[in-house]
Amino acid sequence: MAKNFNQNITLRSVDFAKWYTNVIKEADLCDYGDDNGSTKGTIVFRPYGYAIWEAIQKILDQQFKNHSVENVMFPLLITEKTFALEKDHIKGFAPECAIVTQVGNKKLTEPFIIRPTSEVLFCKHFQRIVKSYKNLPILYNQWCNVIRWEKTTRPFLRNSEFLWQEGHTVHATSQKALAFTETMIKLYAEFVEQFLAIKVILGKKTVHERFAGALETYTIETMMQDGQALQAGTSHYFGSKFAEIFNIKFTNEFNQQEYIHQTSFGASTRLIGALIMAHSDDLGLVLPASIAPVKIIILNLFPKDEKVTNLVNKLHKVFIKQYQVQVDDSEKSASYKKSAATIKGIPLIIEVGQNEVIKSTIKVTLRHNLKENFLKINSEKQILKAVSDLLTTSNTDLLQNSANNFAKNLQEVTDFKKYQNLVKTHKGYFIAPFCGDYQCEAEIKALTSTTSRCVPLTPYKKNGICFKCHKPNSPWTYFARAY
Repeated sequence: MAKNFNQNITLRSVDFAKWYTNVIKEADLCDYGDDNGSTKGTIVFRPYGYAIWEAIQKILDQQFKNHSVENVMFPLLITEKTFALEKDHIKGFAPECAIVTQVGNKKLTEPFIIRPTSEVLFCKHFQRIVKSYKNLPILYNQWCNVIRWEKTTRPFLRNSEFLWQEGHTVHATSQKALAFTETMIKLYAEFVEQFLAIKVILGKKTVHERFAGALETYTIETMMQDGQALQAGTSHYFGSKFAEIFNIKFTNEFNQQEYIHQTSFGASTRLIGALIMAHSDDLGLVLPASIAPVKIIILNLFPKDEKVTNLVNKLHKVFIKQYQVQVDDSEKSASYKKSAATIKGIPLIIEVGQNEVIKSTIKVTLRHNLKENFLKINSEKQILKAVSDLLTTSNTDLLQNSANNFAKNLQEVTDFKKYQNLVKTHKGYFIAPFCGDYQCEAEIKALTSTTSRCVPLTPYKKNGICFKCHKPNSPWTYFARAY
């Protein structure tokens, strides 16, 4: 397929941010909420955009259940008094909190916080239901929406309201809680690489970048095509911090009272933003076959020709047994149909016209690299095998492209002055020995507008001398500008 650039999509090399919003609009993923009478900074999910989220949700939900996590649903509103019980937690979220103070003509005696996250509600519930070591662990998750009044918004990446899942768990010991924290971040890492085909870096956040109230935050970090970082999922270890505040205790096997140990884990519709920015091109959306709501589209190039239509129907019956398949039998031109399928990022585009009927061969275009393949229409088993191989190739190639992008745009530094110069021109990640000190990182952020992304769980190299303050025994740490 020739590269005929979509005139409605700005080239990535010209303006990456504008390209991103153009792709979202052309692929019909969402509308801006304020264009539809909703709140500024929100979005309206269009069917295709929501279908991508449903695909993500379906896979993750089953993976959670494989670890005995149960789904629950908690209220949207939290009393201000309850939310304020954990001062460090509310300090982190206070600037983003939306508050309900009036219902109808009546002013409320106590305001309500619209949830930015639900730790305190889960804690109040755990306070009531936790009794004995015999009913631990408790492993809960909820799929819901949250409100965070972001100053600057961008579809899927930062919205005033967004969809996510937040898991909250209770354990009898710190060892079991920490083990579960690590289990969930590894689950996210495997999911993002296997199903979203995006290379991830798995690590721990520094003190400066930890989630409000967490003792440890584990993260998976990704790199977009423009070199900027995107946090794709987090898993937090709270220890007994919330338990002590909310007095959540259980009776252990020796009939003694102990505080419980908690964790939390979450991922959001930000994953859709990651998909777009990691894989898509100047023609439109590119989706991995493993997550695409539609895996195959069959273009009927001559819908009025009975033989062509019969072949299209035959192919549809074969593929629908294993894949989500669409047929475009509209009267629009062949070039229009190809362009529409390309913009949507459908992994396999099959063209069926009169030549295909005569030659018993179909042309199959892989969306991610636009390579054309010609498949003989032999047995059902053979053609399914051929298509399966092509879809697998799509995922493998995209993950490799993502890994290559990361490797190509990673810069090792040991000197802060050199770092200050490099950040002006280098678009990508840096890795440097870093002490992890809160004030040291605050100075780095102020001077360079970069933040630590994580300390990798698998050490990059032996600890060195901090590139900023020269403290010894500093672990190598990733830094980048981030979304």
